Amino acid sequence: MNASDFISRAREIVLDNLLNSQFGVEMLAKELGVSRSELYKRIKKFENKSASQFIREIRLERALELIKTESYSIGEIAYMVGFSSPTYFSTAFKDYYGYSPSVSKQNGNVAKSEKIPKTKNRTIPLVLGAIAILILAFWSAGALGGSKSEKQNTVDLSVNRRTSLKAYKLYVEARELGEQRKDSSLPKAIGLLEEAVALDPSFAEAYAELSFLYGQWYYYGSLKKQERDKMMKKYTQRAMELDPESPEVLLANADLAWKNRVFPQDSSVVIGAFQNVLEKDPENDRAHYRLYQVYRSLGQYEASHAHLIRSSALEPQNYFYKTILARDLFWKKNERERAMEMIEEVIINSDRPGGLYFKSLFLAESSRDGHVQAFKNFHKALKVSPFLYGYMYWNSMISLDLDLLPMAKKYSQLIQIRYPENTYYTYEPAFALCIAEGRYEDALDLTIIWQVNKGLQEDLALARIAKVYLLNGDAEKSERILLDQFTGLYDSIETGNSGPECIRNSDIESIKTYVEVLRMQEEHPKADVFADFLCSYYEKFYDRNSMGKKFDPLDCFYLQNNLDGFISLARQTFFKEKNRLAFYRNLKCSKYAAFENNPEFLELYNDIEKEMQQMRAEVIAYLKSEGDWDPAWDKSLNADEGDVAIR
Repeated sequence: MNASDFISRAREIVLDNLLNSQFGVEMLAKELGVSRSELYKRIKKFENKSASQFIREIRLERALELIKTESYSIGEIAYMVGFSSPTYFSTAFKDYYGYSPSVSKQNGNVAKSEKIPKTKNRTIPLVLGAIAILILAFWSAGALGGSKSEKQNTVDLSVNRRTSLKAYKLYVEARELGEQRKDSSLPKAIGLLEEAVALDPSFAEAYAELSFLYGQWYYYGSLKKQERDKMMKKYTQRAMELDPESPEVLLANADLAWKNRVFPQDSSVVIGAFQNVLEKDPENDRAHYRLYQVYRSLGQYEASHAHLIRSSALEPQNYFYKTILARDLFWKKNERERAMEMIEEVIINSDRPGGLYFKSLFLAESSRDGHVQAFKNFHKALKVSPFLYGYMYWNSMISLDLDLLPMAKKYSQLIQIRYPENTYYTYEPAFALCIAEGRYEDALDLTIIWQVNKGLQEDLALARIAKVYLLNGDAEKSERILLDQFTGLYDSIETGNSGPECIRNSDIESIKTYVEVLRMQEEHPKADVFADFLCSYYEKFYDRNSMGKKFDPLDCFYLQNNLDGFISLARQTFFKEKNRLAFYRNLKCSKYAAFENNPEFLELYNDIEKEMQQMRAEVIAYLKSEGDWDPAWDKSLNADEGDVAIR
């Protein structure tokens, strides 16, 4: 069957099953006598769309024909073309044609050939309804200078039609650029939106997108937090003034609340804000993704995962969602083969950097020489895309894991130069490097600078400072800092007034350090109270981060001063299960400092170090073969061609 016959037959089958809302890709493939994957490949090749999109568009084209007859209500038409919900039908119709079915019904028949170009993303702003009306007015009056509507989504109908369409096209391009989530693309996207609102000052969704992208730029680039907060507030307020009922505007408002949250106190407000978006627009993938993040922060992992799956299903070609889903499947669901298949799909079909670095981390976590493969992947990728923060960040961490400190320092310094305001990607590797090298004064200075000038959270900064003083042998000063800052937290834990669900991620480090101080002072019964409290937190919220399942039980044994349990689990995890990512780095950075002088711990440390140094030797040989090795580094590592020992 040639391409034309295949598509014609597929179209006939869909039309024959139009009333069946359950008819989908699986049934179409069965009717055509091909596999689901073969159906996808053929329709993608012949029509450049997915099979589900092919079916949905046939339904919508038939819907427009029914609207033209003026014989049925919108609800009846939704049913007649196989949509179980009139609301979802209206959303899908507007997505495809650029205006709602009610606009088409009220203002005459708008031919499919005249539909406004739509964004690759599902959401189309409400302003398009007004643009569609503007087009109709132009057709009927034969001129652009018609009278103003009393209210058409705040758009002035006397404005030049091309100007409004140009503003919309800028908006579409900006959204597509923003979805790249790159420091290089986000400022460009913001510039396009600024052009759009200059052309159309009443474009509420463009202001909303500006707010959203400033939030993204802080995380994925080097934007100051104060600037982020100022610009998000400014543009959200403007969008709300123009159209407080638009789903995209409501999304910006909810996103602003999310960025300035204090959990768990604000959780109901933030959840309510995103659910308000979904009431208006049930298919809003961004709102589902944010709810994934919100519920994950609250430890409600099943609800969280459901929203992640939903956002990915709504936008199957959004490879960012697919990347995050693969990450969750790998670490939280332990579906590692499926996760690797998914991440390979991302790499094949997208230039997203996340695909490569998560594949590399998966390898480092699950294979004997995974760190070598991961390092090579990042090193090669940085030759193609120099200074990309994800690659530099993760290769800095992989280098620390390999005890390859010169390379870790190189990448850490490059990140500091390229992304000076990015707290997460810049501060973390620099701090870890200071601790690994025993440069405690530098670690203190770095943390103070980041807290004062770079927006590092005060509680986290003071917990880190207390930890550094403890590592440097000043337990008294460490305790003083902790009690000055966290007395209220400690009192509520001791009296039983706070449950594990009440503490924030930023509290965890202060509690751990306080347990270490109490153990050092031989106050073991008191230390046990806090250790047991934190262990109950780990048990309830172990999925709060990617590697919680691996490190939380180890932390628990450490805090409870159970050396035998710690050693046994560490050997099981590292040597038998080969879950090695970040393991040696944690040992090197004195995460378990109270055990470090114990002979059994030292034996474990040396065995793990030996294993990591074998991989380090392979990486050094690779760098030398690539011409990317500085001979001076041999001396700093006490290494030559046959000896890579560091001690």
